[in-house]
Amino acid sequence: MDQQALDEVVAFTSELIRIDTTNRGGGDCRERPAAEYVAERLADAGIEPTLLERTPGRTNVVARIPGTDPTADALLVHGHLDVVPAEPADWSVHPFSGGGPRRGRVGEGRRRHEEHGRDGPLRRAGLGPRRVPPGP
Repeated sequence: MDQQALDEVVAFTSELIRIDTTNRGGGDCRERPAAEYVAERLADAGIEPTLLERTPGRTNVVARIPGTDPTADALLVHGHLDVVPAEPADWSVHPFSGGGPRRGRVGEGRRRHEEHGRDGPLRRAGLGPRRVPPGP
């Protein structure tokens, strides 16, 4: 990964972490701002996103990226945008600051805790402004 791509991933992760989508289980979770941010970034990468809401504020982002091999199996990548409660007093760096104590370690604790949610699937799928569609 070149430095520009790394900087883009760090910026994306930092900005997404700053959006508080805490889910306390009472139906008050607000994922829409994070969903809109992700949808905007997908659109910037040439991918057409769709926002879906079953319950106000509990927004999902859906996008289809066509492959280049029609005989290949489909791949589903999914995650979640909500996070568990995090008390700022329990952290050395505010959990929604988007920063960390070491360069390149943005949102260290949140990243470890939320590896399967938020931006984890996007990072693992290599989505970004310079993403190359899957090929043979």
